[in-house]
Amino acid sequence: MPPFFQKDFFYVKAVGEIDGRKQPIVKVNVEEEYYIALKLAKEGYGGGDPEKILNMRVDLVLMMWQYEIFQADYEKAYIHINKEN
Repeated sequence: MPPFFQKDFFYVKAVGEIDGRKQPIVKVNVEEEYYIALKLAKEGYGGGDPEKILNMRVDLVLMMWQYEIFQADYEKAYIHINKEN
């Protein structure tokens, strides 16, 4: 099958509830290394080029990925702690 007839790489599958909040449930049809490279490139790593990230040392990529996860968790916690009741 030609690549342009393949299923979408990313799509919203349904709406669900996570931690008591309604959120979209998404489906990602991409191998994990490409997904991580795309996300990191979007954040500006590798000059925004996913191909450069795929060619980097694995330990550096994992460090960048873990930092992005930490930063997102920190921001969620900060908002939760400081939101007005």
